[in-house]
Amino acid sequence: MAYIEDLLPKKYLYQVFILFGVCLILMCGLKEIGLDPDSENYANSFRNYYSDKTQESVEFTFIIISAILNFFTDDAHILFLFYAIIGVTLKMYALTKFNSNHFFLLLVAYLSYYYVVQDMMQIRTGAMTAFLLLAIKAICDDRRWMALLLVVIGSCFHISGILLLPFLFLRNKPFTLITGSIWTIMVVGALLLSAKGGNIMDILQYIPYVGDKMAIYQKAADIGTSQSTINGFGVFHVASVLVFLYLMVMSRVVTEEDKYFPYLMRLYAIGLISYTMLGFIPDLGARVSHLFRIVSIMLIADVMYTLRPRWAGILCSQTIALFYLNYELQFIQFALLWKTAGGN
Repeated sequence: MAYIEDLLPKKYLYQVFILFGVCLILMCGLKEIGLDPDSENYANSFRNYYSDKTQESVEFTFIIISAILNFFTDDAHILFLFYAIIGVTLKMYALTKFNSNHFFLLLVAYLSYYYVVQDMMQIRTGAMTAFLLLAIKAICDDRRWMALLLVVIGSCFHISGILLLPFLFLRNKPFTLITGSIWTIMVVGALLLSAKGGNIMDILQYIPYVGDKMAIYQKAADIGTSQSTINGFGVFHVASVLVFLYLMVMSRVVTEEDKYFPYLMRLYAIGLISYTMLGFIPDLGARVSHLFRIVSIMLIADVMYTLRPRWAGILCSQTIALFYLNYELQFIQFALLWKTAGGN
């Protein structure tokens, strides 16, 4: 569909796009509990939403949603389906707003990593990042009050959404030689430096609720129960940095085609930097990085503009997406191309 979407009437494209969306929602909602690392925990929290342990570890929206849905059934699939309707629907709607001419290529990029990692596994985060995508577009369109509202709503689903607040006033200015060089140096420098992070912890621990979350992540890292590991020179992260460097070199070409590109690249850079600089707490580094790198959905599709003819650009974007897909599917115990180090 990505290769022929410029040849078909929009009416039929949207119909097929909606059909894809329905299938993706059903896959999230009807998945086998235990397929991914988070589903059993969510199922238990859903059935025991009234327990002190659950109420201390999730946002109020999860408690309210669980309480309402438990009136109908205690089958956790209804919870997965509810969050998928929010996360998948709003993400796919946002994709059409970022680029109405190539939304099937954007769908490829979405499926390549964030569909499984967020909308199938981290369902609260999946709902939150859907609102963040809409907020990012509002920021680029200078509708910052709307962006603030969307960030606040998203943060009600997962508190990490507030991390976008400092970047509400980040400008969407095209890169100059100097600004592009500065961002490149920061990304490469973060890759080369090992993060110690003591001062960051000293500051964040005093922020209400955020400090509690930090303590949970720190404890998980200390006792070895963290699900995340940080390897700045791992293949996946290095490949992500290479994608950033390639797009930075081609920034002038891409900016002519995608007016949102400069802002997206800045957020992507922050995500790459966060991964290693917050690596002293692996769960924190991974989650913050994934939050900002949600923009990689649009950036992978933007690779298309760097090559001619058109089919070659699409093929290049899809090759990158296929590489990411291989890493995404490891989370549900499926090695597509090769088994990664974290496959178990």
